[in-house]
Amino acid sequence: MLREASLFRGGLGWPALAILIPTGLYMLHYRGIEIGQLLSGTAFQGTQGTALAVKLACVGGMMVYQAVIGHRRAPIAIYFDMLLALIVIGTSVVIVRGWL
Repeated sequence: MLREASLFRGGLGWPALAILIPTGLYMLHYRGIEIGQLLSGTAFQGTQGTALAVKLACVGGMMVYQAVIGHRRAPIAIYFDMLLALIVIGTSVVIVRGWL
């Protein structure tokens, strides 16, 4: 019954994104990247910029998944969302630590 209620509300995807987006914006600000740099594209230069672009694209994909599929059963599509989450984690490490 709890699983059904969770699926009806979209699972934990929206609450997780509600936490990830503000903290992500804070971390960008902490690293000196402002919204204007994101909009102009200057934040996406270099290897860390490429990792940031991939990370933001994956977060966008997770938001689309949650809006379209997250509120219903999707046993195969959930792996796509989990793959996006793993890529977000990997790109986060690359942004902080750099390549190798």
